[in-house]
Amino acid sequence: MVESINTILFWLVPIFYSFDDIPQRYHVVYRFNPVAALVLALRSILLDSTAPRMVLLLQLASSSLFMLVLGLFVFRRLKERFYDYL
Repeated sequence: MVESINTILFWLVPIFYSFDDIPQRYHVVYRFNPVAALVLALRSILLDSTAPRMVLLLQLASSSLFMLVLGLFVFRRLKERFYDYL
C-alpha cells in the first residue's frame, strides 16, 4: 500500500514541468502532496533565485508535523507487537 502511494506521489510531482502547466482544478491535489511542495520550494530557490513563499513553507512544516504525530501515534499503539513484525 505504501509503495503504491509513493509511486503515485512521485508521478504527481512537478519536476520536469512547471506548476503553472497544471490545470486549475487539480491545484488542490498538488497542494496536499508534501513532495510536490518540497520540489516547488527547491525550484523557486534553484531556478528562479527567489525565496519560497511563506504559504509553501508553512505547508511543508505542517505536513511534516502531521506525519510526525501520525507516526508517533501508530508506533505507540503498535509498540507492544512491534517486535513481532521485525
